[in-house]
Formats: sequence, C-alpha cells, structure tokens
Amino acid sequence: MVWLKTILFSLLIIVLLNGCTRNQEGVIEYNISYDQSPDDNPLINLMPTSMDFYFKDQKVLTQIQGWMGIFKSIQLSDLEDSTNVLMMKLLDKKYYYVRHLRDAPLAFETLDIKNIEYLKKDTVYKGFNCNRARVYMNDSAATKFDLLYTDEIDIPSPNRNNPFSEVPGVLMQFRMEFKGISLQLDFKDYRDTVFPETTFAIPASYEKISRKEMSDFFNELNAI
Repeated sequence: MVWLKTILFSLLIIVLLNGCTRNQEGVIEYNISYDQSPDDNPLINLMPTSMDFYFKDQKVLTQIQGWMGIFKSIQLSDLEDSTNVLMMKLLDKKYYYVRHLRDAPLAFETLDIKNIEYLKKDTVYKGFNCNRARVYMNDSAATKFDLLYTDEIDIPSPNRNNPFSEVPGVLMQFRMEFKGISLQLDFKDYRDTVFPETTFAIPASYEKISRKEMSDFFNELNAI
C-alpha cells in the first residue's frame, strides 16, 4: 500500500504543477482609446478600437484593423528563424515585407524613445502584478508617459515586434501613435487557447514586396 500511496501522491503533484503552469499558447486583447474625440477629429470614428496579440511557443502576432475593416496591419515575429513579417492591407491591396529581427524596423514602426526609466513601484492591474516604467520621448515637448508590464504571462521576448522591445514583460497599459494620432492601449482580457497553424502563416492572397515598396505603401496610406 505504501507504493500505491507514493504513486498517487506523485500524480497529485504532477496535476497541481500542470495546473499552475500557463500554456505557451493564447491571446491577449487590448482596448484602444484616443486623446481626441470624434468632434475634435472625425477620423477617430474610423480608427481601430481593439488590438489582438496572439502567441504560440516562439511566435507572436499582433493584429489591428480599422476603417470598418478596410485597413488591417499584422506583425508576425518568430524567434526560431529570427524573422519579422509585416503584413498590411488596404482595400484589395495586400502586401507583406520580411526582415531579420536584428535589422532596423521601418520608420513608421518605431517611436522616437529617448529613454525608459524602470520605477520601483509595483501595482496590481486587471488582476496581474505589474511593474511600472516611465518612457521619455525624444521630441521638442519632452513628452513622457508611464506604462505597465507584467511577467505573469510567460511569453519569450513579448515585445520583439513593437517599439518597447527592451521592456522585460507583457505590456498591460501603454501608448502608441498612428497617423499622427496618440492612442492608449489597455489590457482587456487574456485567455489560453489553441490556434490552427494557419494563424501564424502568411495568407496566399498577400504579395511579397521590398522594404522601400512597403514604406511607399504606408506613405500612400498615411496620405489618405
């Protein structure tokens, strides 16, 4: 009976350990809000209101769309082959551009960050223990803002395809800019899930283009 108790105890420990471990596959949803109101800028009515962040093993994918589905932007990064794929859609135009993760991102993919200061102020946000950092922008107004991040969602290099690549945790609250409009992203929900392999694949309908062609395409989009 002693051996039976030992086996049962070992199985219980394994179950408990597995229950405490988050899957390496899931999705994080963010709400998007804007400093400007639709009365101040009618374009706000067409801007995206949410962003989805998918992750599986060594892959992460960020998806955002606006203008009632007319526009879509996807960033797909893979640590296994060290690549980053930018996919952009405008109406029937669908393009993608591939670079190595060590290569500089395109100009419109970056924020002109001067420095990030990590503060010793912990906080609980949406049920997660978070750390706070202060971002100083390299602009004439010396803009600064705080962001929150957590290490309680286990994703390798979660910020590899956004301007906050040095931040060592999943972003929970932060700011970005699109078409010259400042926006705030706030964590909404996290859930473990299982994705089909096609989630992290480049659709056949997208055409591969060069770095310059993708920059020109964004400039065309930005001029709208």
